[in-house]
Amino acid sequence: MQPLREDRELISVITKPEDSSGRGVGIADRVQAATLTCAALAVVAPPFIFCVFAFGLVQWIGLVPFMIRDFKRGYRQSVKGMAIAGCLGLLLNTACAGAFHVFPWQHFRA
Repeated sequence: MQPLREDRELISVITKPEDSSGRGVGIADRVQAATLTCAALAVVAPPFIFCVFAFGLVQWIGLVPFMIRDFKRGYRQSVKGMAIAGCLGLLLNTACAGAFHVFPWQHFRA
């Protein structure tokens, strides 16, 4: 037995989270935390060293699928929040790398 149309609309309204830029920032923060975890693993697992040298790139590789998913679902404000948080994260990561002089090309000098 199929639920009535009104019931389906009510269920979709109840289960669908609201679209806000804060939701997007929250998702971007979780991606940032996962990327930091991978960078911390670089100390013990050499394959994760890429996370240290290309931290911003790895963060965006993790963030873009969430942005595409939310864009397709119609969460435009969440996508905007993720883009803003991703850009701020990249900016801060680059500033930290510059402050501590941690750049990949410094390790490969002859």
